[in-house]
Amino acid sequence: MLCCVWGEYICLGFCDGTIKVLDTDLICIHTLKLHLNIITCLTVWGDYLCSSSWDNTVKVWHKKGEYVYTLDEGLCHINCLVVWGEYLCSGYENGIVMVWNKNKTCVYRLEVYNAVINLVVWKDHLCSGSFNNRFNLRIWDKNGTCIHVVTVPDMTCLTVWGGYLCADSRNVIAVFDGNRGGYNIRTKHTITCLTVWGEYICAGSCDGMVTIWNKDETCVDILKKHNDRITCLMVWDANMLCSCSKDKIVLWRKISKTRENFKKLSRNIQFDIIYTLILTKRSHFPKDVENEIIKFL
Repeated sequence: MLCCVWGEYICLGFCDGTIKVLDTDLICIHTLKLHLNIITCLTVWGDYLCSSSWDNTVKVWHKKGEYVYTLDEGLCHINCLVVWGEYLCSGYENGIVMVWNKNKTCVYRLEVYNAVINLVVWKDHLCSGSFNNRFNLRIWDKNGTCIHVVTVPDMTCLTVWGGYLCADSRNVIAVFDGNRGGYNIRTKHTITCLTVWGEYICAGSCDGMVTIWNKDETCVDILKKHNDRITCLMVWDANMLCSCSKDKIVLWRKISKTRENFKKLSRNIQFDIIYTLILTKRSHFPKDVENEIIKFL
């Protein structure tokens, strides 16, 4: 399951191609059903929600839950999306990155040569993560020219943390500053996804844990509520972290505390659960009740 913030809404993408749009009360207000295969990415482009799928298409949606149009080159599976200035970029399994304008025209076709698994924007540059026996990070300028290539072992995800570009490598978060400098944050867990929450970087793992790190390379907390692999992390309304696994969404909030209240003196933030939303089926909400909410506060 994937998630994305769309204004005041949370959007969830499922393996059967369905997209659910939830309001601030976690009530499903729209169900979007046009994709024919797994949803691989959700992102927001201006006022529109964009979804990619292994049905080889990118679909664009209006906030009223209406389908707008499809970006379709029919190349192959699409793995990722990112907004790059005025453009929408889509990464394909065959090593192509398509750069689209709002007139549905492909303005650049970037040759990555390996399966594109991740796209982010860093310092106005497009960064693509790709895989073919080894993982390569490529950095592209606004003219569609590749200006740098870095090999990162076993990379699966990218994110931007302040002025740093971050990539995972098994149980390491590699933090680059763009000047051939940076550092590594070593965890005890195999990383599956990354996101930034204010001054922290958050890492989801295969064992269902979310670790929270500051820029001093200190783990300030470990969030334990999932029993399965973390599939997605996102920040909602700046104050809440949303963690997803195959059949569960957990919302977390930050509560400031004094150092004396903690067993570990390095901590000054407590992370508490707000809601757990449990999906009774892996791809659907219950028919009679659109969501089941268990309150912990």
